[in-house]
Amino acid sequence: MVGKILLDSLHSAWDLRVNKAIKQLWKEKKYSYLDTPRPDFGLMLLLSGRVDFVTEEKTVSATAGSVVFLPKNCYYEARITDHAEDHLLCFDIQGTVPCIASPTILFEKASLSCSEAFRSLVEAGYASGAGSFKTRGLFYLLLDAMLSEAQAGENAQARLVKKARTLLEEDPSLSMAALAKQCAVSQSGLRRLFGEYTGVSPIEYRTRVKIKQAAYLLESTDLSVDAIAARLDFFDAAYFCKVFRKNAGLTPSAYRKNKKL
Repeated sequence: MVGKILLDSLHSAWDLRVNKAIKQLWKEKKYSYLDTPRPDFGLMLLLSGRVDFVTEEKTVSATAGSVVFLPKNCYYEARITDHAEDHLLCFDIQGTVPCIASPTILFEKASLSCSEAFRSLVEAGYASGAGSFKTRGLFYLLLDAMLSEAQAGENAQARLVKKARTLLEEDPSLSMAALAKQCAVSQSGLRRLFGEYTGVSPIEYRTRVKIKQAAYLLESTDLSVDAIAARLDFFDAAYFCKVFRKNAGLTPSAYRKNKKL
């Protein structure tokens, strides 16, 4: 979602200037902006090899096919391995850009249309100059291609999270491993996307589903607290009471009594 917000802002910028559009074959093992911050914005499509962007807070690793946004005025060191090669666009804009403090991967694997747009822009940069109208127009076409790709990816992510929510609502006993497998995504990827779209983790969402079901059973049946805890796969009745009180504000027994008044 950060990528789409960023691309929206770049696309709507009222003055965008391309300073450089080149193909790079890295011969050095590193390039540093640790002493002097990056002077302009950058978009990089890594064609081969690997580049680790190292800041004081974290390391972002890009491999072949990655599209990386390089913020203006950020401090980082690029460490290159495996004879890295890339298409690099350096630019400046007038307008509001989301506050991104360090290199950020927008796409792990660029689409064909995105890759072709990078190539065309670099070729135009060599033929017509980075500041030409042609190069500037091709940059907007690149942003169009990237924005379409981001929107498609966002839609796919939203569908994945919706499926995960449905699965948890149908079977709250699903483990994280089983849930991730049914959604065809890694557990870490599922946790990240679920949190971005719902604001809670899959485990917390599952707990809320269970508490909702427990409340229904307390209101509509005479099942004991122990039986409800067992039915909803809580570790034991004491733990169920603790979780229920944390979420509902009352113990299960108090909740049942309050609803029957």
